Amino acid sequence: METQQSVIQRIRHLMELNRKTSVYSFSKYVGMDPAGLGRMLSNTATITDKTLTRIADRCGVRFEWLLSGEEPMERETVAEGPPVDSNAVQSPLMVPLVPQTAFGGSIEGYYSDGAKRVQCPLISTNFEQSELALPVCGDSMEPMFPNGCVIFVCRINEELFIAPGRPYVVDTENGAFLRIVRLNKENPEVIVAESVNPAEETFEIPKAAIYGIYRVLGYTKGIGLA
Repeated sequence: METQQSVIQRIRHLMELNRKTSVYSFSKYVGMDPAGLGRMLSNTATITDKTLTRIADRCGVRFEWLLSGEEPMERETVAEGPPVDSNAVQSPLMVPLVPQTAFGGSIEGYYSDGAKRVQCPLISTNFEQSELALPVCGDSMEPMFPNGCVIFVCRINEELFIAPGRPYVVDTENGAFLRIVRLNKENPEVIVAESVNPAEETFEIPKAAIYGIYRVLGYTKGIGLA
């Protein structure tokens, strides 16, 4: 294992990438006690494997990278291969299901409204990183995501890493789109959004119009509401 100071530097790097540069804001982001995290970052307390696991899971990076600097930094996710059907949930996590009417508009505009957020039903999932569930309407992403299924997503820092060829939900001022996303090498100010269905057109989204990007963890065909 590298020195703890090296681990601290990587944690502070994640704090900057996630725009949580104060100990207090980052501790709340990862679900830790601010005083305990502060002692670790000041190198007066040992950073445990449990702490590193919590930070790695919340920030979407590999535990090995955080522990030793071993590349790659970004962890592999379910979204790399075929989406996983989560019907067989054993110990479910409950996450808000943003209604289809909201998915037709922007997630940010709906979910940032506390009153509306409270009205969201809860749906069960076994994807531990999931923050939201979103219904899929239409065949633009079939057969990868069937019409009528519900996808589970977690928000990412798009400045950190966007894996080309993987599905993301891009939340924009013109609505939210489930698409295969890749960067535009010729124009870094836009991203390219592609459909699995060849009948659907590929289009570009200006980065300035993006509220947030969500990584797709998987989907379910059945809905288990609380």
